Amino acid sequence: MVLGQIGATDKGGVCRLALTDEETRARRLLIEWAREIGLAVYTDEISNLFFRLEGSDPSAEPVVTGSHIDTQPTGGKFDGAFGVVAGFEAVQAIVESGLTPTRPIEIVAWLNEEGSRFSPGMMGSEAFAGRRPLEQILAVTDADGVRTADALERTLAAFPDLPRRDLGFPVAAFIEAHIEQGPVLEQKGVPVGVVTGIQGSRRFRVEVKGEDGHA
Repeated sequence: MVLGQIGATDKGGVCRLALTDEETRARRLLIEWAREIGLAVYTDEISNLFFRLEGSDPSAEPVVTGSHIDTQPTGGKFDGAFGVVAGFEAVQAIVESGLTPTRPIEIVAWLNEEGSRFSPGMMGSEAFAGRRPLEQILAVTDADGVRTADALERTLAAFPDLPRRDLGFPVAAFIEAHIEQGPVLEQKGVPVGVVTGIQGSRRFRVEVKGEDGHA
């Protein structure tokens, strides 16, 4: 898997943190794939990447699929990346079939879903959905004191030819293909499953005041 070679580690995993040189290389690869099959490529001010197959009704709200290409420092090849690659495989099959969908179909690669470098994660999708103020996202710093805003500016500057979209737009439906993060399907020999719910997470910052002492 070509994408899995970008940021590959000695133990077979991948380290491809958000807004790094490795992630920029991965972005270039996706853009190359998209242009090879005739997709339009866009970005937005948070650097989400969109790849669009036009439909017979360009004004219709698109069906969107995708995931993310950033990883944990000791991540696997398929977490997130599979959802993006699966979108490309599906759209390429549609293109090669000669069919034109009624609605546009878009593949998205969200920024910093993992939150390994800039925490918390899901920055791209939260900004897109308006769930978190952009100013708050841009002010986040990594362990080295680098602001998201500065790393983002560097990444966007690497792709000066990409058309820039407004942040957020209506979609008809969204679907994300994802690897199973558990043994159920594998043990039962079932190739694919449809989830009815996912884990929700909340983050809290807790400050404890008092006097430390042994238990």
